[in-house]
Amino acid sequence: MNKNKYLNFLNFFVNKGYKYVAYKNYNSEKCILLRHDIDFNLEYAFELAKLNYKNKIISHFFFIPNCVHYNLFEEKNLKIIDNIINMGHIVGLHYNDSKILNFDQQFTLLKKANKKISNIYSIHKFGSNKIHINKKNYINFYSPKYMIKYFADSGGSFRFGSPKNEKKMLNDKVSFQLNLHPIWWVNNTNKHKIIFKNIIKLKTKKILEDINNYKLIKII
Repeated sequence: MNKNKYLNFLNFFVNKGYKYVAYKNYNSEKCILLRHDIDFNLEYAFELAKLNYKNKIISHFFFIPNCVHYNLFEEKNLKIIDNIINMGHIVGLHYNDSKILNFDQQFTLLKKANKKISNIYSIHKFGSNKIHINKKNYINFYSPKYMIKYFADSGGSFRFGSPKNEKKMLNDKVSFQLNLHPIWWVNNTNKHKIIFKNIIKLKTKKILEDINNYKLIKII
C-alpha cells in the first residue's frame, strides 16, 4: 500500500483549513465527511481504518450484508468490523438492491454482525435515484445536507472532478463529502486487471486454507 499517497491526499485538505468530522458534526463550512464504501474486501477497509485512526481522521465505513465478494459473517470479518468501530470510526449499511432482502432486512443482518452499527446508509449503484431513497429513522448520505459537494473515486478515478482542483470551493471553505474506496488506495497499482487479480488471489487463498483445515483433505 502506498500510505504516503493516501495520507498526502487527505492532508492536502487539512492544510487548507478543513477537518474530518463525524456525520453528526457536519455543517456547511470547513468540514469533510469521509466515507468508504466497501464493495470488495474487508481487509482493505481495515488498512484504511488503521491509517485514519493513527492520523486522527474520523471516517465512515459502509458494508454490504448480501455482498457476493465477501462474507460479512466470516469470523475474521466480524472482528474487523468490531475493530473499526472501536477505533472511533462509524459503520453503516451500503444498501444493495435485492429482490430477496429489502432495506430493513439488510439492516437487520448488519446489526446482527455488530450491535454498534449506526443508522446511516449509502447506496450501492442506483444512479440518480439515490437521493430519493429515504427511510424513516435512517440517514441517507445522499440527502441534501451531506451533498453540498460530493466527490468519489468510483472506478479508480475522480471522473467528475477532483476536490483538489476546486479552487473556489477550497477558498470559500465549503464543506464536502469525500467517498474513497479502499480498493483503489491499498493496491500499489492503478491497473484494474492487477487489482482484481489480487482480490481473486486473496479469496482463493482463504478458500484453500479452509478446505485444508479438514483433517482428511490436504491440498496445500
